[in-house]
Amino acid sequence: EVWDMVAFLRELPRLDSAQYRALAGVPGDCTHCHGPDGTGRDGMPRLDILSPAYIAGALRNFRQGLRPSGPMMAIAHRMSEADVARHATAFGPAAPRAARPADDGTHAARLALQGDPARDIPACLSCHETGDPAIYPAILGQQAEYLRRQLRLFTPEEPGHAPRRTGTAAHVMAEAARALTPADIDALADWLALAGRSTP
Repeated sequence: EVWDMVAFLRELPRLDSAQYRALAGVPGDCTHCHGPDGTGRDGMPRLDILSPAYIAGALRNFRQGLRPSGPMMAIAHRMSEADVARHATAFGPAAPRAARPADDGTHAARLALQGDPARDIPACLSCHETGDPAIYPAILGQQAEYLRRQLRLFTPEEPGHAPRRTGTAAHVMAEAARALTPADIDALADWLALAGRSTP
């Protein structure tokens, strides 16, 4: 998000009020980044597959500074509880939960469906398919670039360092993702995004 913010600040002196509001976003205009139907775009997450409870929790975490994101923290900071409730039910779950995909024999499918016990990596879908949707967001069919970015935030940049992602269940995810390699993350993000969109 750093370069997005730099680009925004470079444009700021030339913006009038309407242009500023269009670029900065205002409560009630999630569609600017997340698409008119909440299906995400340009690496922004899909909202239509997330439960209202998860969306509300994420907005509260952004508002309280418990989950860092420059744009989302600025937007959520201006939201009342009524705004949070309205936004949480505006999109999710507009799309039905994706059916469990078949194991196609790939490394990513094994990680998602079975995990890797030898490396102490649990199956992604052991939580994200059957767990509480208020805590574990739907990831099948989610935007690949968003999944990639989030998984990287959950893994420490260097051994022994804390992950950079925070939130309600971040400690659970950080433990689950700590052994993932960059190649694992790339493969998982692409497979989860595609598998979720190719199931009925």
